[in-house]
Amino acid sequence: MDRNRTDRSDRSDRATLMADMLRLCDGDRSAASSVFGRLWPPCLRLAQGALRHDADANDAAQRAMVRLFQDVARFDPDRSPLGWALALTTWECRTIRQAQRRRRVDGAVDAAEHTAADVAIDVALERAADVAALIDGFVTLHPDDQHTLRAMLDGDAAGPPAARKRRSRAIARLRALVLGPVPGDDHV
Repeated sequence: MDRNRTDRSDRSDRATLMADMLRLCDGDRSAASSVFGRLWPPCLRLAQGALRHDADANDAAQRAMVRLFQDVARFDPDRSPLGWALALTTWECRTIRQAQRRRRVDGAVDAAEHTAADVAIDVALERAADVAALIDGFVTLHPDDQHTLRAMLDGDAAGPPAARKRRSRAIARLRALVLGPVPGDDHV
């Protein structure tokens, strides 16, 4: 029962964020603080995980938020606001990383000592972009598929054949939303 309450709370939070985002798209500036308050923490956490310095992470997250608010009229209501914000943050982190690389190439810092860290951070940024796409896909799934996948992630992997088939179909639908349809996968 506690899991159902959490699912309802998550859906309610996502619905509130979407409603506020749509209000903001329609020009209602009073929704801006709510949208910012819900999107800032995950964007900052993503940037902090991707960049070495807190100042760079703050810059990346701030630039992502500025870009989101500047381009809010182009928001696609079929996408997740959180997924969009995380994608923008990932892009800004990549931009900062590229600027850091250029400075090292110009001799500002010894490039050899940072090569391994650069590779690890680039992999993390690619994963962050994948996470943003996964969030977009997950929130567009039917609530029954979302519940099935959450149960699986909570360790509820065993069960009758019908439950395993539901999980298989939910995974296939999510994979198709994130990666595109797989040839020969006819039960999506």
